[in-house]
Amino acid sequence: MTGLDYILYRDYSIDRQKVLEKFHKKLKSIWPSALKEEWEDPTSSKDKVELFFSKDKDMYERHDEFGFYPDENGESCFLIVAVKKNNIDEKVISTYEDGSLSGEIDIKLSKLQEWTIVLPERLTENNFSSKIYHLLLESIDDQISNRLAKPVQYYINKGIKDRE
Repeated sequence: MTGLDYILYRDYSIDRQKVLEKFHKKLKSIWPSALKEEWEDPTSSKDKVELFFSKDKDMYERHDEFGFYPDENGESCFLIVAVKKNNIDEKVISTYEDGSLSGEIDIKLSKLQEWTIVLPERLTENNFSSKIYHLLLESIDDQISNRLAKPVQYYINKGIKDRE
């Protein structure tokens, strides 16, 4: 199996479709002829979306033989999986390189979306992986920031300007 999974958790109420549309638009600036395929799982609910991206038909066909292994330019097809989750209750155990326990985190969250992106190599080792990962982050965070209320300073400054 090739590819590395990176998992992000974000607010449940963001519009997943808008995030994916924005991501695809940003991707077109890197790959103008990008192909997008929705993978459907008949056993899956509507709470899950899986999108497979490739640069072109050649890369798409290459995936059958090489998986997510990068080409000579460091690029590869990649997969985004977005899942709405009602609850997460997990323990994350962290270890040092020698295998000794460094810590434990107990995570309890409700009403969120899990975004998994499968990339060809580590973000620190592959510019393409890093670029695609950050495109997804920007697309998600743009959707979140569009919903945020304006800071109180906005209203205070607006009130001062209105009085002048």
